Amino acid sequence: MSNQLAIQQSNLPADIMDEADALLASTKSSERLLKFKKGQYFVMDDEVKLGTEFIAHAGQLTTGWIKFVGNKVVERKMGRAADRFASPERNELGDLDQSQWERDDRGEFKDPWTFQHLLPFENPESGEVYIFTSSSIGGQIATEQIVQAYAKRLKHTGSRALPIIRIAVGEMTSKKFGKVKRPHFEIVGWEDAPAASPVKPMRVVGGVKSFPDAEEPQFSDAEIEARRAEAMRHANEEEIIPF
Repeated sequence: MSNQLAIQQSNLPADIMDEADALLASTKSSERLLKFKKGQYFVMDDEVKLGTEFIAHAGQLTTGWIKFVGNKVVERKMGRAADRFASPERNELGDLDQSQWERDDRGEFKDPWTFQHLLPFENPESGEVYIFTSSSIGGQIATEQIVQAYAKRLKHTGSRALPIIRIAVGEMTSKKFGKVKRPHFEIVGWEDAPAASPVKPMRVVGGVKSFPDAEEPQFSDAEIEARRAEAMRHANEEEIIPF
């Protein structure tokens, strides 16, 4: 599949700046945000069934900081991973006086800055684009696995065909917390693979092997506890799993 044809198949703009603006504009409306909560996926209050398939725009992974005031986005420090965006450290963003922070429903001070991963998912039938958004380490693992598989296939084949994924629930394990749920996106095919022959890990399609999902990262209990505390401080309308 040529680059031109791949672009034509996508409903996202081809121009990089327009593409970035469209992605950020989409996140302003919570109606188009896909979130993972308590082992389920939702767009607003509408549940998206497990097993639903999307085209994942893996090359558009966007990461960085979003500032919320009164549950509204007021500032962003974000960029695309493909553009080698280097996210600033939290202490470079200001707003360090915790006594000036808003309080959450539990009465605790809540950091106005949230670090998030954003990844566009496209409905293959309607063409509607949703933005999967997550501030948890589980969401980070899920999005990075998709991007790694896409990047490895791109290097091996030169194809920019996008992965077709099926939303599912995975698990993370720690000695302290045991098994906990996290988002998982199973790659079931690629745009340039025959529709009747979905690509599975290490299955040969057209003489070229696909790539398995990235290995599960291993964290020490101390790192898990630190990441959990950070995620709880950054939580905004998302279920933070107790990893």
